[in-house]
Amino acid sequence: MIKKILSLMLAISMLASLAMATASAEVGNDADGEYYTYYVIAPENWFSTNDSIGMYYWVPEKNAEWPGEEVKPENCVYEFEDGRKIFKVQIWQEDADTQDECLTTPIVLFNSYVDVALDPENGHQTDNINLEGYEASEIATLKYGSDTTEFPRYKEGFETLNFNNMIYVPNLELEVENEFSGASAIGGGVWYYYWGDGEYGTTKTKPAPTPDSSQLKVDPYDLGDVSGDGSIAMTDVVDMQRAIANLKTLSDDAKKAADVNADEKVTMEDVVLVQKYIALLISKF
Repeated sequence: MIKKILSLMLAISMLASLAMATASAEVGNDADGEYYTYYVIAPENWFSTNDSIGMYYWVPEKNAEWPGEEVKPENCVYEFEDGRKIFKVQIWQEDADTQDECLTTPIVLFNSYVDVALDPENGHQTDNINLEGYEASEIATLKYGSDTTEFPRYKEGFETLNFNNMIYVPNLELEVENEFSGASAIGGGVWYYYWGDGEYGTTKTKPAPTPDSSQLKVDPYDLGDVSGDGSIAMTDVVDMQRAIANLKTLSDDAKKAADVNADEKVTMEDVVLVQKYIALLISKF
């Protein structure tokens, strides 16, 4: 009887320890980091054999088998008319402070999810991509082309110190051969803010559109220039006086130009104001 009680107590103790360990692991996982979201533009020629891309990265616990983790077609959030596609990926990062300490995954590369050893013709990839932000001294050594005016971001001097929720845009003109895999590799790219719907830029939010000049409202008249000849003179005063006396009919634009006091009618008050303007007694209506 005593042995049965001891066995039961031991079993309960083991279950309790297991539950505590599980709870501790779950809490630690939540407390130690978060998933960072990244976007990447994959070139059209990456999709000759499948609709996926690959994500290969290094973490302390594991080194993924090449060509890495599959980023499936449902992760495609936008497709351009020229066949390029934007994929959304999420990578676990233990430390959100990218300036003082390294991320769990500081480097990533993307590929066509093809093993270049088996299919060299369709094996494509990017070079290693830094996820932490670059030091100022590193910028000169990067093969990023002319887009480095604003990006990639320095670690210092900016509010945002990582590329979370940003998009990596490969420079397709910088094609090289990867020295390890032999795959056709894109040797550079630039991080931008992703605005959604395939749009991105160097500001956190999309700027308001600039109105097209053809859509701007342009008044076809100037106040006081009743004749529409580009100047305000006594001829305009005469036209106004004749209109008030019903000796002249003004066009709609001429009426608006004559109504300098904006009371929606042409009267002697308007005539007096125009005369004062001509005499330099006032400088505006």
